[in-house]
Amino acid sequence: MRKLLTEKNLNGPGLVAFIFSFIVVELYFVSPIYFIIKYNNKYIKKKHIPIVQIFINLLNCSTYVIIALKGTGDFQNFLTNIIGVILCLIVILELWLSLSKRKNSNYILPIFLISNIIFQIYYYIFKTFSSKEKIFEIITTLINILMYASLNIGVFYAFKEKKADRIPFLSAILGLLSSLGWTTYSIISKDEDKSHADIITLASNATSFIVLIIPIASYIYLSKKYKNNQIQNNANEENSEKKKIDLGNKELEEEEGGDD
Repeated sequence: MRKLLTEKNLNGPGLVAFIFSFIVVELYFVSPIYFIIKYNNKYIKKKHIPIVQIFINLLNCSTYVIIALKGTGDFQNFLTNIIGVILCLIVILELWLSLSKRKNSNYILPIFLISNIIFQIYYYIFKTFSSKEKIFEIITTLINILMYASLNIGVFYAFKEKKADRIPFLSAILGLLSSLGWTTYSIISKDEDKSHADIITLASNATSFIVLIIPIASYIYLSKKYKNNQIQNNANEENSEKKKIDLGNKELEEEEGGDD
């Protein structure tokens, strides 16, 4: 294991870049919880939960862990993504519990099946091309880019419904900071010869940085264009919540009156 996972001797800036990137990317992995909470409170529909993002986050972390164990990675990279796997599984568990409460748990089964098929394909590729590191670089780079590109599903719903809050803006900001951090880390990390892990990190995150501009720019654009609509929607949500509370208080008063 020690041979496979070489620990980098980071200098001051490299260590700072790693710590910053580590914290931000882990926050990114748990950020879909925000939409799950909104779903639990009946502010959004099931289709607005970033389910694709949740599962591709797990796929991305798992891929990095696999290539690290195959010898194309360092300890810092392995540590980041093994913790990412754990956090993604927690988010998926919360998603399943939320869907189960609303009797939508069957919706998640096909996604598990699709994920299993993808992992089986992964296993075949890694087993067949175990000596060809270039293939690992391409697959991992594409998965990392797709992880952030999945946020654009929210962009589709945002433009369709004219609501900026359909975009996972928090995830996009965290993703942008994460991409910037990992790009910086891969450039200044103290290695005379750039490892394959550095090449993957630099290529995937530099491209992802550009990809993430789309949901952020779309959010800003829609927020300004439909600002009045958003204010009205927020007011309607507050009124709806107030009606629920008033109805609950009224029912409670009636029950207490009946006891007398």
